[in-house]
Amino acid sequence: NGVTRERLASYSQPITSEPDYPGHIRDTMLHELGVYGNLLKTVHLGTDLDTIVGHCRWFMNDRTRGCVEKYMHERWHAMFVDKLRSALEARKAVMAQLHHVNNEQARDLLFLDIAIENDARLKVEGGETHDGSLWAHVASVAAAAQALALSEEELESATRLNNVARELGEVLKKLEYYGESEDAGLRAAAAMNMARNTLTQVVDRFKRYVGSMSTALGTAFHADKELVDTFVEESIRGGPAYSLSALLRKAEPAVRRVAQLGPWTVIAPRDAAATGKVRVYSHLRKCMAERFERDTIIVAGVCDGDEDVPANAAFVIIGATVDILSHVAVRARNEHHALIACFDESEMDRLRSYDGSIATAKLEGDALVVSVEQMSSFTRLKSMESSGSAIKKMKSRSLVTPPSGLQTPPSSLAGELRSSRSKTDLAGEAEAVPKMKRTGSILLEEHVAAPWAIQPSAYTVALVGSKSLNLGRLMSLGLPDWIHLPTSVTIPNGALKKAFRDEKNAALRESYSELRTQIYAAAPTDVKLCPKLRDVIRELELPDGLAAALRGTLDQLGCDDIDAVLPGAWDAVKGVWASTWNERAHLARRKCGMYSEDVDMAVLCQQIIDADYAFVIHTTNPITGSRDEIYGEIVVGLGETLVSNAPGQALGFVVSKKDLENPSVKSYPSKQYSLHGGLFIFRSDSNSEDLEGFAGAGLHDSIPLEPNRSVELDYSKEPLMLDDDLRKRLMVGVGKIGKSIEELMGGFPQDIEGCYKDGKFYVVQARPQV
Repeated sequence: NGVTRERLASYSQPITSEPDYPGHIRDTMLHELGVYGNLLKTVHLGTDLDTIVGHCRWFMNDRTRGCVEKYMHERWHAMFVDKLRSALEARKAVMAQLHHVNNEQARDLLFLDIAIENDARLKVEGGETHDGSLWAHVASVAAAAQALALSEEELESATRLNNVARELGEVLKKLEYYGESEDAGLRAAAAMNMARNTLTQVVDRFKRYVGSMSTALGTAFHADKELVDTFVEESIRGGPAYSLSALLRKAEPAVRRVAQLGPWTVIAPRDAAATGKVRVYSHLRKCMAERFERDTIIVAGVCDGDEDVPANAAFVIIGATVDILSHVAVRARNEHHALIACFDESEMDRLRSYDGSIATAKLEGDALVVSVEQMSSFTRLKSMESSGSAIKKMKSRSLVTPPSGLQTPPSSLAGELRSSRSKTDLAGEAEAVPKMKRTGSILLEEHVAAPWAIQPSAYTVALVGSKSLNLGRLMSLGLPDWIHLPTSVTIPNGALKKAFRDEKNAALRESYSELRTQIYAAAPTDVKLCPKLRDVIRELELPDGLAAALRGTLDQLGCDDIDAVLPGAWDAVKGVWASTWNERAHLARRKCGMYSEDVDMAVLCQQIIDADYAFVIHTTNPITGSRDEIYGEIVVGLGETLVSNAPGQALGFVVSKKDLENPSVKSYPSKQYSLHGGLFIFRSDSNSEDLEGFAGAGLHDSIPLEPNRSVELDYSKEPLMLDDDLRKRLMVGVGKIGKSIEELMGGFPQDIEGCYKDGKFYVVQARPQV
């Protein structure tokens, strides 16, 4: 089992004592060990399986008795998958009878359920396995998902796990009828992605509940924090979640092989990007005791799962996956490190070549993006060796579906393009943030003269951002009749500055000016004042002119009760303006040497179309960079689950502009929920989002008037998965929309958002693809 002296000594609490064998009391020790073993069975397992079956047999009904006795036979004689299925059926029968017996019998049935679950888990822990086919992996994971759902009972996670199991059941039907195929592999990958996300939620909830109690007990006992943390982790691994975790890990290679997937699996996520030094090790164990500089990026070829994550490591990239419930995975989530497995050896080689360099790492959906900011001499040497073949390699490489809303090349392309830059290109790069400089007027004459709200016919570059401007252009240029546009009105650039100049807001204007002075004088990475600046904007009083304009806007959008809706609409507008001071937006401006006054924020006001499906289109394939291909993503419900990078994937596809009738699916959907409703939405429309060198997209907020309604998704019943004709019709229609709009925009690549409702396609916004 790989247990060596060296490994025992490497633990954070090392085991180094020599074994002691007192032979003269051998029999006594064996007897005491047996007594202790029986005590553990009674306390931790409820009771011994054979004993509790015998105890319950007399009051079990016929169905329960038959299912339990079948498992008692098959646990020794059946194939692995049949054992898991038989244990599941036995537990279902036990749980069904639980509500029809007296309290004493119910207690014994609970012990029986625990004993069966534990026995099945020991089969997984003991290394029992199957023939390695995709069918066997899918069947095992489906059984484990249902088993965990039984233990979760009425919790939301049980619904999601049962949805996963039903979708895996549909995959099994395809495998049994058609055999292994890329399409079946992609569906299996989507369902297992849902299982992985749900399992993480289960573990996090358990950690919150048990962790707080364990910490309290540990404090009372003066126990070391390390012992308390280990107790919580072992409690999780000793429960029903372990089987699903282990089987997902074992299934990963087979699913990726059949689905022809790309390199990344996110084991522990991290929301924020990190910029730091890259450190490379052959094994994570070799560096886990080191203390690095903040935001270090670690690349380790091997990880056994029992290591600790080094302090200050922001991202840890390993060469193979580990269990979601492994020690290293649980610690990574607890301590907010990103832990990501890479299955592409050439990708790992690229990351290893960054050793010593300063790089930025971030997660975009289920893909990792790593880009070099400052090369080390080692990286520069590797770059010079590989620069001639970087693009050629990328175009021939099969990569994972990019995340929703991706507007930059994927990690490997971006990294290889950057790493192929010459030594001369990088020699003059300065580490310091550029000095602040003003690039535009504080309030242009056009802004002063403009109405508080303007129609698409009045959209100009000076008054609105690219979202509004492009919608206006589409209206004027004329789309095909089958492509519809929502009613739109825009509060133009300069409106925020005009609101501050209203007499009602004089005091707030002084506070705002003082805070801006302070934040400009602070360090470039200091964001402590950003929340205060947002709060000042949210406190603005509604100017009379803007109040009238908002009333007119709501009326035009079809609002039935303007008086009731107006306060919420004003709050939404202020929320969009306040997002100018989102932390990432401020840091991006400082990096470019821009003032907040240089960023104008228009607000695009639209009625929300309560969509059946929403889509995003990139008219240049962001995976390969091909101008001949369109890449699209489709989700159930509103598009917020797409653009907000909600957990899970969309239906992703690629289609050639020369053959729009034959799209190719690249990923099936695995979003856990869809969003609906919202009434109206107020979209950020900043003039900064398309500036060269300024990553403006996604930095600012778009706010619905009412919270969206969340609906759990069961893909085994979802028409997008069941109706091949509907799925193809959507993909073909989305592809045609992309080509049409790109042609109308002079052939420039476009990033398009839209939706499908009651058989009609709508385009919500279009902007240049950055």
